[in-house]
Amino acid sequence: MNRAPFGRAVVNKRSLQYRGLRSLISPYLAPGLIGTGLLDPAANQIMDIHNLGVSYVYEPGFGTVWEFDGADGNVESTVLGAGMGTCPKGPISYCWWCTKSSAGEAGLGRILQQDGEVIIYANGNNLDHTDYRWTGIDGGWSRTGAFPNSSIPKHFCITYDAVIAGAGPQLYINGLFDGAMTETTAPTGTPTDIGGGQRRNVGNAFDSSSRTWDGRIWDVRIYAGVLQPAQVWRIFDQKTRFALYELFTRFFLSEMLSVLYISPFVASRRP
Repeated sequence: MNRAPFGRAVVNKRSLQYRGLRSLISPYLAPGLIGTGLLDPAANQIMDIHNLGVSYVYEPGFGTVWEFDGADGNVESTVLGAGMGTCPKGPISYCWWCTKSSAGEAGLGRILQQDGEVIIYANGNNLDHTDYRWTGIDGGWSRTGAFPNSSIPKHFCITYDAVIAGAGPQLYINGLFDGAMTETTAPTGTPTDIGGGQRRNVGNAFDSSSRTWDGRIWDVRIYAGVLQPAQVWRIFDQKTRFALYELFTRFFLSEMLSVLYISPFVASRRP
């Protein structure tokens, strides 16, 4: 009779510990982080890594493509592989891809924003999207690697979401790489605050293919992909390290203390 309440207390305690453990690791098991399959880079279906403990507000799901009309009013979906599908237009606060296809050239780049840092992978030959990388924090940029060939993305840009009065959601350029850039070229202009902790850079106007850049993006696609161990960028950030520390102290140490506390009582009740 005396053991039942104590036993229930232990079960409840472990249940609470399990729920605490699940709450600690659930941000890293969200949709878009763990799944199956790998998009084909040769078919321009490059995967995206996102939401690594960062407070992004929307998770479109696996294999989802967002397409937005650009300055030319066209949704250029020919760069995509078949069977990807599209989603309606709408406001987003997210990390995304930006690409433009011109004269048969299809360039893709991946943008991963995490903890205020933006990492861009420019895919010059449409086969390997890790050849070239720009890393920047608030407009300060550095280059890693070299161009694989001269067929670099024509209009590769970094964009943020903003709402223009009377115009609805628009995506604005933060940094632009044009087809004529050299290896030492970095985005120019001064990033300006646009609210919500977001910044933009509109100092890269250009005219290409008889079309004048007007500050909006031509073509944006957001790929929700699958987390692959080889592609994790700083996954053990401060939040993750703290979560692991908390997991150890709250779960494993409490279990050890429970064993040390319970064992004398169990031993005393043995016949």
